[in-house]
Amino acid sequence: MNVTILADQVLIDGRDLLKLKESARFLACFHKPSRLRDIPLHPGGTRVAMVWDGLGLVAYEDRPEGLMSHLHPAFSPKDTPEQPSQTGKSVIEVNGGIVTAETTERTLPRNGQTPISVDSARHFFYQADLYSISFIFGRKANPQGRGAVVGSLHCFPFSWR
Repeated sequence: MNVTILADQVLIDGRDLLKLKESARFLACFHKPSRLRDIPLHPGGTRVAMVWDGLGLVAYEDRPEGLMSHLHPAFSPKDTPEQPSQTGKSVIEVNGGIVTAETTERTLPRNGQTPISVDSARHFFYQADLYSISFIFGRKANPQGRGAVVGSLHCFPFSWR
């Protein structure tokens, strides 16, 4: 699965994700998920977690609105919501660089037409008017128990706004 991130558009295998916010359109492109789970929302709505295990892909639909809210290509299934059974084969193109499962904070292409920001908690993100993206990296304590050793990319959440 190839994801291209532009300032005003996000393409997944050539399809504009911003035009797939309606769940019927999204599902027409990705077909039936392997499994579903309802998550009750307050006050009366439901968020449906959908997993495509074979693609390493997780998406969420808000009902009764029938709108997609989040999409997660899995780079590390155990660290991705809903834990798809397989790692996705996603490659992300952003700011003229390529992001894969081996990408680290240091090698993330942060500068360009979609400048990736980082906050004090080391969350990497880009927010546009119609969408936002994040890059979630693995972290564990260093051998001395202080600080963090940063690993590779675990998850790439995309959110429709």
